[in-house]
Amino acid sequence: MRDTRETTRSFRNNRFRRSEATIDTRPVFFIASEGKNTEPDYFGKILAVLYQSIQIVVLGEKKGATRGNDPKKLKQRIQEKLREQNYENIISPEAWVVVDRDERTWTIEQLNEVAMWAKTENDKGTHVFHGMALSNPCFEFWLLLHFEEGTGALNSGICKEKLKKHIQHYGDGKKLDAPKVIKLFTEKAVKEAIKRSEAKNIGMDEAWPRKPGHTTVHILVQRILNAAGNIPR
Repeated sequence: MRDTRETTRSFRNNRFRRSEATIDTRPVFFIASEGKNTEPDYFGKILAVLYQSIQIVVLGEKKGATRGNDPKKLKQRIQEKLREQNYENIISPEAWVVVDRDERTWTIEQLNEVAMWAKTENDKGTHVFHGMALSNPCFEFWLLLHFEEGTGALNSGICKEKLKKHIQHYGDGKKLDAPKVIKLFTEKAVKEAIKRSEAKNIGMDEAWPRKPGHTTVHILVQRILNAAGNIPR
């Protein structure tokens, strides 16, 4: 089983390696995700490599901290991290919960609670920006937008089947941390995904997408790009 302890990932000498070093003075994004493999690989290995002027900290389960992946527990994991974090050398910190809209598992009330928490914290004007990024029906829909419009991908099964056309054998033991897969997620592909998602969400005035075929992960990713662009290289 993959080690899901909190890690920071860095890329050196054309290889991935895990770094337990303290966070430096780059902008920092703390992310607690529902998925234990796909989301951490996307944020911690793909985006962290593309945008090395920022730091992404994926908050996995660890001993003594809140365990589980329902929206409320992810929020609590973020809160625990923020309480214990030393902010002396951190600029522009952000804290995000990343979840799917799974009607069989998470209720509207659970998702509204996390969305309201993020809004309330931001309304307070705290030094940490809070957000919830939700994909409906699943995170694979966001991944699919890197390669196509995602038309008709209205449930998890269809999303994964469509994704296999671009990532061979995805879901059959294929993970995003494979070097050949990572290379597919270019900066151009990331920006295309943002544009496609924004276009689909025009006119949406809800805190999170109620209908399948939509995601707000693009908001988080755009903020990562903005933070990276504001740091001299």
